[in-house]
Amino acid sequence: MFATDRDLWILEPRLFDDIAFSAQARLTNQPATVGAGSLALNFTGVDLATLGLMPGMVIALDGYGRFEITEVTSATALGVSRLRHAHDAPAIPLPIAPSTEVSATVITFAPQIELAHRTLLATLGIEPGVVPDGPPEGAVYASQILNPEALARAEALSALHTIYSSASALLPAHDIHAERAAMYARRAADQRTRTPLTSILTTTVSPTSPAPHPPHASGARDRSSFSPCGRRWPRSGRMRGQRRSRCRSAPKFRAAPSHLSCEPLTPTLTRKGRGGQPPTPRPTMRDLPPP
Repeated sequence: MFATDRDLWILEPRLFDDIAFSAQARLTNQPATVGAGSLALNFTGVDLATLGLMPGMVIALDGYGRFEITEVTSATALGVSRLRHAHDAPAIPLPIAPSTEVSATVITFAPQIELAHRTLLATLGIEPGVVPDGPPEGAVYASQILNPEALARAEALSALHTIYSSASALLPAHDIHAERAAMYARRAADQRTRTPLTSILTTTVSPTSPAPHPPHASGARDRSSFSPCGRRWPRSGRMRGQRRSRCRSAPKFRAAPSHLSCEPLTPTLTRKGRGGQPPTPRPTMRDLPPP
């Protein structure tokens, strides 16, 4: 996947509070201890590897807020930081003193991000996974992408559209979540058009081109073509004269029958005055007597 939970969190700061019922819980109210430098969390009695925790997820510490996971150092330890401006930026210590006991909860939208990931690849014509042995000619795989960061924003917007669409199905019609889903659908489509495929692939790979149309089954001599008159005639020498004669005798517009009149219709407009009587015409200069 190109995007993570922290990318969704940047675009929607209230996402983990308002749509928490649509997320999947990986860790719930698990006791932990803040490590040295306030950059780590140590757990006991839990195997973090089996829970599927990974960098980029968002962890909530009861009473202190939410933070991002920077690394999984062991089966019982996590590297954490305040929200950074980039994935590769240095970690920022938590506003918590070392050796403090906290309660940790981790929820994720990884299934929605994975769905958006596969949809984005299918839209760009890219096969998921790595390049297999003997790949088909012209096929492009996700492992050949040089800079996946260029697609992270489009994937995050598409994931937010999926999240808010599923949340709006559980709420009354014309809810704010349905409006946000439509907004993120437009933003995701606009972001995809701004990301050229050639800028994210290796130089030895070109986008898949459409296959040429197969030749006509009857051969080159009897291929069909359209005449200027709109009729379809075989392209052959013995029919060339007939094709020309038919084109010269194309139907023309016939004259209108004599009993039909082409004079424009002039509607008669009448106005009624008081009592249903026609109004009295106003005098003009022509109605005045001569001097």
